[in-house]
Amino acid sequence: MNPEPIRLGIAGTGIIASFLAPEFAALPGVTVVACMNPDRQLGGAFAAKHGIGRSVERLDDLLPLVDAVYVASPDRFHHAQTLAALAAGKHVLCEKPVASSLAEAREMATSAAVAAVHGIVTAVDFAHHRKPALERAAALVAEGAIGAVRHISCHYLQTWQTSPIWGNWWDPAWVWRLDPVATSGTLTDLGSHAIDTVFTTAGAIRRVQCATGTWPKRRDGVDLMQLDGRRLDANDSAVITLEMASGALGSVQLSRRATGRADSLGIELFGTDGAISLDLERSPHRLSICTGDGAASTAWYERDCPAVLSIAARFIAAVRARKAIQPDLIRGAEVQAVLETCLRATTSGRWEDVAGVGVESA
Repeated sequence: MNPEPIRLGIAGTGIIASFLAPEFAALPGVTVVACMNPDRQLGGAFAAKHGIGRSVERLDDLLPLVDAVYVASPDRFHHAQTLAALAAGKHVLCEKPVASSLAEAREMATSAAVAAVHGIVTAVDFAHHRKPALERAAALVAEGAIGAVRHISCHYLQTWQTSPIWGNWWDPAWVWRLDPVATSGTLTDLGSHAIDTVFTTAGAIRRVQCATGTWPKRRDGVDLMQLDGRRLDANDSAVITLEMASGALGSVQLSRRATGRADSLGIELFGTDGAISLDLERSPHRLSICTGDGAASTAWYERDCPAVLSIAARFIAAVRARKAIQPDLIRGAEVQAVLETCLRATTSGRWEDVAGVGVESA
């Protein structure tokens, strides 16, 4: 039996979209029929590269062509594009962070909850959420394998500002991420993944403290804080202290200046009866666990974790089943609430309570 055909459109044609476009195209019954970029040349080049039949310059021209939309535009466009797609009755997979503010994220979550009643699926591409090791760690914690979680140590570390491993930081594909007009910096870019990782494994966050750091960017031996009229002072690093709803304490370290760390997202969870440790850069398919006799002797044991479906495959399966999946736009708003509270805490220098989203998943 042939799967239900799905026509997919991609809004935004940058590096992030290039990761998922071939994954969607490889799924049975899925056709990426069009992409959208206001820059006709960029949109056309993306379409040619990925074998997409049509490139348009406006979302209004994309929506009539598709059943579902992958919103992969820069952060500031997520809110308007997602709301427009939902209003048109389209399923939506949105990149993270979902919005530029909690107010926008709440509006998106509310629209998603209303759309879900009519079988419209929304999801957020926290790209690491469904990595096998992270999913298994969350299941082990939920099963009580390490008892009650008391302490959490999470990090997301990258080196692309100090190493050309992904390209030069001043390349157009990357430099916009250093501009505070376009983004809230490392705190939201890497922090959205890290906070979702904490949510996934340890539950809700009650309050936070936060500090950020920004330094000149070096190019050809010269330290710069602007380039071609673009500011380069979005935060480079952040340290967040967490108090969980469960009473556990934790910390999150974020940096794009972590020499030697290409793309290291990891978490350690310490409970009353054991501990779990993983680093997705080291291996997305393995975690370490210290329980039972190992807890008494501080011995750690490696566990292999079974493969899981990609976010692209899960989203399409959910669209066909008209069934909600996690992380959805409501989870995206919950993460946004924590990130916005962190921004507030960097100014106040105090513990700040995380605001509720006020929307429940369908």
